[in-house]
Amino acid sequence: MKRLATAAPWLAASLGVAITLWVFYPGYMSWDSAFQWWQMRHALYDPAHPPVMAGLWSLTDRVLPGPGGYFAYQTLLYWCALAALMSALRLPPILRCLCVLLLGFWPPIWGLSAQLWKDVAMMSWFAVSVALLCRDLATPSRALRLLALLTLALACAYRYNAIVAALPLALWLGWRGMSLRYGAPASRLLSAMIGGVFLAAVALLATVPARVLHVASVPIWPTIAQWDIAAVSIAENHLLYPPHWSAPDLSVPELRAAFDPAVNTTIFATGKVYVNLYTPMTDADFSALRDTWISLPLQHREAYLRHRWRVTQLLLGWDRAAHPDGLVFSAGEVAFKDNPPVLRNASGANARVQEQLQSLIATPLFAGWMYLLLALAVFVGASFDRQRPGAGLAMAVAASALLLVLPLTIFAPSTDFRYLSWLLLAAPVSLLIWFTAGTRAAKSRPR
Repeated sequence: MKRLATAAPWLAASLGVAITLWVFYPGYMSWDSAFQWWQMRHALYDPAHPPVMAGLWSLTDRVLPGPGGYFAYQTLLYWCALAALMSALRLPPILRCLCVLLLGFWPPIWGLSAQLWKDVAMMSWFAVSVALLCRDLATPSRALRLLALLTLALACAYRYNAIVAALPLALWLGWRGMSLRYGAPASRLLSAMIGGVFLAAVALLATVPARVLHVASVPIWPTIAQWDIAAVSIAENHLLYPPHWSAPDLSVPELRAAFDPAVNTTIFATGKVYVNLYTPMTDADFSALRDTWISLPLQHREAYLRHRWRVTQLLLGWDRAAHPDGLVFSAGEVAFKDNPPVLRNASGANARVQEQLQSLIATPLFAGWMYLLLALAVFVGASFDRQRPGAGLAMAVAASALLLVLPLTIFAPSTDFRYLSWLLLAAPVSLLIWFTAGTRAAKSRPR
C-alpha cells in the first residue's frame, strides 16, 4: 500500500507526459520561441531574453535536435513538478492521482504548457521548489531546503522579475530554519534577515547562466517606459518622449495608429521609437527617460492611470472579449530568419484539443482575477488558521503568486496571459497545502 501511495502521482504524471507529447509534440513556437531557438543555434544571445532557456535548449538539442527536444524537457519538468507536489501532501493515493491530472490538464495551464515559453519552465521550477518545501515540512531536512533554494534560482533565471515571487519563499526558508534550530517562536527579525540572505543568494545564482554565456546586462525597463509614455502622449495629444528615444518626425497621429493597449511591440514596429537594446544610449539618455517616466503619474495622473487600468483589465481578464486570443496561446510555428522549417503536429487529436482550448478562452477559466482572489483568500484565511501545519507555507506560496502578478499592473510590457502562469498553478496549490501539508514526522529530530 505504501508503494502504491508513492507511485500513484508519478504514474498519473507519466500518463500526462504521454498524452501531452502525443497531442502537442513538438510544441508551439511563437516569435519569442523562434528567436530563442535562433539564439541557441548561433550561440548569439539577446540581452532581452535571459539565456537559460537557449542554454538548456542547446543541451536538449544534442539528444533530440530542434524544438521537440526542448519541448520534451519542458513537458517532463511540468508533469514531474506536479507529481512531486502531490507526493509531498497528505492525500490518499487516488486523490494524489486525481490532483495531478486535474491540475496538469487544467485548460489554462495545460494550454500554456504546449508553448515553448520560458514562463512554463519558470512556473514548473517554482512548483518543484514548493514541493521540496512541502517535503521538508513533513520531514525536516537541510538538503531539501538547499535544493529548494537552488530550484528557486532556476525559476528566477528564466524571468528576472520572478525574484519578487521568490521573496516570500525565501522568507519562509529563513523562518523554517530558525524555528527548527531554536524552536517556536523564532526571532522574526533574525528570520527575516536570514531570508534576505537567501533571497540575495537566489538572485546571484539566477545570473549564473548569463555570466557563463557572457551575456551583457542591458536594462529592459525603457521599453515599458516608452509604452507608458506613448499612451500618455496620445491621451494628451502631445509627444512626451525625451530626445534620442524617438525620431524627430514622429507624430501623435502616427503613434496613435500604431498603439495597442494590449501589447507594447506595435509602437516599435514604426521604426520611429528606438529600442535601447539595439540603439546606443548614454547615461544622460537613460536619466531623461527615467525622469519622464516617473513624471507620468505625477503630472499626467489621469491619462497614466487610465492606461494602466486598461492594461490591468486586459491582463487579469476583466475584459476577455477585448483581449486578443493571440496573447493567450500561440498555436503554430513561427518562422524566424534561417531557422529550419518545423513540421507542426497535424494530428486529429491536436486539432480537436486546440479547438476546445481556444473555445474556452472567453470563459471564466481564463479570468486571471479569479485566481488572484483565490490566492488572496488563501493568504488571508491561512493567516487566521496558523494552527494547521501547512498554513504558513500556504501563505508563502499564495504571497509568491500575488507578488509576481500585482506589480505587473504597473510594470507589465504587455498583457500576455503567460505572465499569469505561476498564479494559475500557485493559487489552487496553496489551497491544497493549507489543508493537506503537514508533518508526518513531527517528533523526529530536525536536520
